[in-house]
Amino acid sequence: MPADTSVYLIFILYGGGVYNGVGMKAGDVIALGLNKDPMIGFSHYTELFMVEMEFRLFFQLTGIVPAFCQQVIPLDEDVFLAELCSRLMETPSPQRPGVIEQAFLSRIQQDKHLVWRKLERIDLASKMLGSVSYVQYDHLASQLNVSLRQLERDFSAMLGITLKDYARIQRFHRSIRFMKKMSAAEAAFLSGYFDQAHMTKEFKKLSTWTPAQALQCYDLNFEGIPLGERSCNMMQSGT
Repeated sequence: MPADTSVYLIFILYGGGVYNGVGMKAGDVIALGLNKDPMIGFSHYTELFMVEMEFRLFFQLTGIVPAFCQQVIPLDEDVFLAELCSRLMETPSPQRPGVIEQAFLSRIQQDKHLVWRKLERIDLASKMLGSVSYVQYDHLASQLNVSLRQLERDFSAMLGITLKDYARIQRFHRSIRFMKKMSAAEAAFLSGYFDQAHMTKEFKKLSTWTPAQALQCYDLNFEGIPLGERSCNMMQSGT
C-alpha cells in the first residue's frame, strides 16, 4: 500500500497473512493508514474487506486518535467491529457494503464521540488542500483563523504526519486521478509538480512505483464504492 492520507479498516474474512509485520487471520480486524512511507504485506488465499474512510469518521467510530494508524492496529478487542466482521463473513459479497453502512450509522448515532476542534480544523484544511494544485501554507492557515505554526502542530499531534507531508501525499493521489484523463506531463503540471521527472521521483518515494505502475495498481486495487456525504469508500479484494 502506498503512502496515504486515509485510514483503512480491514476485515479478514478468510485465510491470513502478515501486514507490516503484524500477523492476520480470519476474524481479525485491523486499522492502518495516514502513512508517509509504503506499507508492505503478503497473504495467501486471503479474502479481505477494506473500508477506506476519512480520519474524522474513524475517530467517531473508534475514539482512537488517527495518528496511531501509522502502525497496524489490531482491533480485535472492539466488540462492535469483531461482531461486524463475523456478520460480513456470513454475508454475500454484493450485500456487504450495505451491511457496513448501516452498522456504521448505527454506531455513530448510539455512541457519539466528541470530535475535537483540532480534528474539525484539520478536516477543513484537508478539503482545502485537495482543491488546489499549489499550496500557500500561510494563506491556508489564515483562512482557518490560526497561525501556520498552530496548524502544523495540529497535524503532527492528531495525525502523526506533518502538514507538508500530508499535502505531498494528497498531491500524489490527485495526480493519479489526473493521469486517468490526460498525459503524465499534463497531470504533473496540474498537480503542482515542477515537471514530470519531479513527479516520478515523488512517486518512487511515496509508493515505490513509477507513475505508470501506480496508475495500473489503482485500477486494480484502489477503486472504492462512494457512500455520498458519509465520506466512506468500500472496496473488497481477495487474493
